Amino acid sequence: MKVRFYTVIISLLICFSETNADSNLNVVVSIKPFHSLVSGVMLGVARPELLLKGNFSPHTYSLKPSDAKKLQYADLVFWGGEALEGFLAKPIISLSKNAKVVSILEINGLKLRSFRAESHIGKSENFESYSHNLPKNQVAELKAAVDPHIWLDPENAKVITQKTVQILSDFDPENAQKFQKNGEKIIVRLNELDQQLSSEMSEISDRTYLVLHDAYQYFESRYQLKSAGSITLQLEHFLGVSRLKKVQKMIKTSKVRCIFTEPQYSQKLVKTLIKDTSVKKGILDPIGADILPGPELYFDLLKNLSISLKSCLN
Repeated sequence: MKVRFYTVIISLLICFSETNADSNLNVVVSIKPFHSLVSGVMLGVARPELLLKGNFSPHTYSLKPSDAKKLQYADLVFWGGEALEGFLAKPIISLSKNAKVVSILEINGLKLRSFRAESHIGKSENFESYSHNLPKNQVAELKAAVDPHIWLDPENAKVITQKTVQILSDFDPENAQKFQKNGEKIIVRLNELDQQLSSEMSEISDRTYLVLHDAYQYFESRYQLKSAGSITLQLEHFLGVSRLKKVQKMIKTSKVRCIFTEPQYSQKLVKTLIKDTSVKKGILDPIGADILPGPELYFDLLKNLSISLKSCLN
């Protein structure tokens, strides 16, 4: 209770400091994890607008009139790309030419991973080392198959932060020094978070689990976790009998300890899968659906993943 109280107080103080803005730069960010990093860089200068608020998934979200209005008046828009945020694909195209659009997935230096095969056995392909040497049309084709949940690796968060500092400084040179200092503080905290998570996740790296959909491979690869696979291959598709049988077989053959669902989706399916088994049920939240937006969200998000994994797999 005390931790939650202090978290609320800190968040209120952050919001207060952000309202004392000295910049007219109008920034819009698509989802909470990206918004958190951008908010951290802009702390004390201005507060970026968040499109996807509340307990929603970017895979199934529909743009609201209020969202369209925010985009209409934006100077700068950060989004994750069509593979993650299909609801933004058309509105992004129709934005005013005065608005700069930053597709975070296309930032140079990110560790990008392709979507995994159904079984998830073996490592996913990391084409970071050669993608920049390909023609633009081939890079575009490759990126259509990229897993867009890039923020779940703190190394990628550092790259995103550094690029955000550069972009904001170009747009608002008067506040460039503030952006730079904020970015440096975020990098320090990300390094500390990475060390903490490495230590915590090493305790459960040999324990097998299943997830609702394949959203966590950046986190799993970073901390060498043992995911057996995902229940569904596509969230928007109904789970058929054939797939259900494959998942049930996977649970037995892979000696799954825990199945994780997500807060935006019904828990009934997981309850059915673990019925008459010793498998436990947990919840993983890849976007911070229930966390207050702002600079602290990213750090709380990854810490919560660690807590949820340890709690169910221990």
